Amino acid sequence: MKYHLKFRNINERTLNATRELLQGWGEADDTLRWIKMDKWVGKASAIYGMRRPLVGITRTAGAGYYRRDTNEIHMAYPSIVTVMHEFRHAMQAQGKAPVAITENLNAIEDDARAWSLSIYYKIAPRLFRRLVREGKILHITPDDLLARRQETINA
Repeated sequence: MKYHLKFRNINERTLNATRELLQGWGEADDTLRWIKMDKWVGKASAIYGMRRPLVGITRTAGAGYYRRDTNEIHMAYPSIVTVMHEFRHAMQAQGKAPVAITENLNAIEDDARAWSLSIYYKIAPRLFRRLVREGKILHITPDDLLARRQETINA
């Protein structure tokens, strides 16, 4: 599925905050990555006028999850896509996203995947494509990327 193409009009301040998050990510150690993600969550919360979720390390979290009752994002390791995905769930829970957290689970997950992957693709398309080819981005296949290129060529 082409989740990375679903959101086209993303808030420019969100894109700028995400560019800042990505800057130096490859060279950063995990401690700095956690700090950068926490800073991003603070900025994004301010942008969307919402209560700021706490970000915590939970080694048994799998990739990550959002706890609505405590407004917490739990992650096992630092991940840009995961923190954005879980933040989107916080937006849903606080009524700041068009898909409410009480709706159908597929819609909730599709919305969070599409929002996070669209942002990443928009700010770093080459890196995004490389990570997809390396199998490091879930829910997007290399064929999804080829389909977009083909649409552009045929346009």
